[in-house]
Amino acid sequence: MDRRLPLTLFTIAQAGHALVGALMPEYDPVQKISIVPRGSAGGLTFFAPSEERLESGLYSKTYLENQLSVALGGRVAEEIIFGEDDVTTGASSDFMQVRLGGISQGLFLLIPGVGSWLVAAN
Repeated sequence: MDRRLPLTLFTIAQAGHALVGALMPEYDPVQKISIVPRGSAGGLTFFAPSEERLESGLYSKTYLENQLSVALGGRVAEEIIFGEDDVTTGASSDFMQVRLGGISQGLFLLIPGVGSWLVAAN
């Protein structure tokens, strides 16, 4: 932990989000990356959704799975750089985003190696 400055952690996490987003098919392009802390966020990666997606509000299963992958990209980057035993709680808001995103969409996902998740909207 001593060798990691918060700015370095934020930079690695945002790079992870951006890289995973750029590699995902059927996902929004990266618009902007910020490593300036804002509120509880150590940094932000902004994606530019298409006009069609904004107007329709419809999302494919592939898009939603990609969204989950992008949200977890920061944690994966941290694990790759610092090792599995040295990750921090920096990705906690990303985990919350994945959980809340699933609830708001009322998703049913089959995740290989993990199993089925039924997340029902109230």
